[in-house]
Amino acid sequence: RSAVALECRQGTRKIYLSSKVMLTPDQWDHGRVVNHSNAEKLTVWLVRWMNNIEEVELDALLNGRQMTLLQLKEAVKSGIRANATLREFEESVIETDSSRCLNTKRSYRYLVGEMEREFGPLVVAEVNYDLVVKYRERLRNKGLSENTVKGRLKALRCLMEQARLRDLINKNPFDNITIGNIGGRAGGLTAGEVGRLERLELSGLDAKVRDLFLLGCFTGLRWGDLSTFEEAEIRNGIMKKTMYKTHHDVVVPIGKIFYGKAMDILGRYPDITTLSHCCCNTTANRILKELALKAHIKKRCYFHLARKTFSQLLNLRGMDRSDI
Repeated sequence: RSAVALECRQGTRKIYLSSKVMLTPDQWDHGRVVNHSNAEKLTVWLVRWMNNIEEVELDALLNGRQMTLLQLKEAVKSGIRANATLREFEESVIETDSSRCLNTKRSYRYLVGEMEREFGPLVVAEVNYDLVVKYRERLRNKGLSENTVKGRLKALRCLMEQARLRDLINKNPFDNITIGNIGGRAGGLTAGEVGRLERLELSGLDAKVRDLFLLGCFTGLRWGDLSTFEEAEIRNGIMKKTMYKTHHDVVVPIGKIFYGKAMDILGRYPDITTLSHCCCNTTANRILKELALKAHIKKRCYFHLARKTFSQLLNLRGMDRSDI
């Protein structure tokens, strides 16, 4: 048996697109499936499959593009067509990208959903300069912070750049739109504020959340890394971990920096997972805010503040994170 394939020619070059429908020679007769229990259904499916390939090329021609054989093959393989909706394109490009973390994919899904609520289902090519400007104004009219608006626009710009790279659009509508940099929040905690958190008399979940936050202050780990901390990632006071968000490997001598406070925290628990798996991010942030009030800390506390605190404490000691 072999797969039914479609031969596509362009000049002297040709490629074959497999339908993955496996048949024997006697089951194929002049474009129809015969001598098969599902002959009629398979014939209809193959006709629709070939029509879909023709539509992929036709859509490109109607949008002023002449596809190469390689582009046709990739478009058929990925299911991305010139008239793909924004949601279809996001699902084909972002959702299937193993290098993007779950939270990033969620943010893109939310972005597409929000645009559909504002403008209805959109074809990728319909996202032009005027629509982006309208989207920006609607976000601002909702009272969203400027950082939130810029974040949504940056995500949309990235999505449209992916469309441009795949020749679904000729030009990224953001080429003539300036988004600007996202402003940073306030810096991390001071050494004194960290000390007040350390001295709080706590027990149960409150103590675990406080210790997990302090662990972030002394290691520079994000929540995604703190909540997946494992025993095997610590050896002889050296932390070796693959970052959840970036997939980069980092090595931090936590037994030496900050007088080994990170190791002291871990030593309070029978194993790291007792601490790292204590609760979800939402619960941890809620408890942390309550603990900050008890410690008379006026800054808005959230778990990513631990990473900023780590950098700030290192800088106070004349070190840069690149030195460790």
